[in-house]
Amino acid sequence: MRKALLILLIVSILILTWYFRLPSGDNHAETVPHLFKPLGRERALITTVGQGPEGLIVAKMADELKIRNYYRYKAEAIDVEGYGSLLVAVGYSDMGMLSSRISWGEEKQRALELVKAAKKQRIPVILLHLGGRSRRGHKNDELINMLAPHADYMIVLRNGNRDGFFSRIAKENQIPITVVRDMEAVKIPLNSVYR
Repeated sequence: MRKALLILLIVSILILTWYFRLPSGDNHAETVPHLFKPLGRERALITTVGQGPEGLIVAKMADELKIRNYYRYKAEAIDVEGYGSLLVAVGYSDMGMLSSRISWGEEKQRALELVKAAKKQRIPVILLHLGGRSRRGHKNDELINMLAPHADYMIVLRNGNRDGFFSRIAKENQIPITVVRDMEAVKIPLNSVYR
């Protein structure tokens, strides 16, 4: 069972990586290319909300950028203590939720308590949506609407912001946002959070 789940996770990551390298063909400009001064401190706590593979992708990027981090797929409010920043990768997955044995209501509650605990401890919250258009939908949009007001910065893929959804939320909540063309371009704004 564990071996099959691991293989499925690896295949999902490979498919997501391949898909997001394709050109999106839209004309959205990056809102800000990156932060102009660091916002976060290391060690970063990285988690997924919605139990998709995006959190693992963010953790891999952080490793490549030499950002000290700890990935915890079901981080809870109590876990934020002692960290210098919280990276939340939003990506709902039916299969991920099923394998995590957590209900939709429990996942939403966990996510909200997590970001609220970080804000209470003055730990910056960076919200990432790497799924593009294919990873939008009711549940992902619900998570973004719920968590964005607690974020200090957002990084999203252009192809997931074609309808201006993230830009609108960022403007309403006065959150700096970087909209990037593809997955590889996430590394520049992610690095700017720390350096």
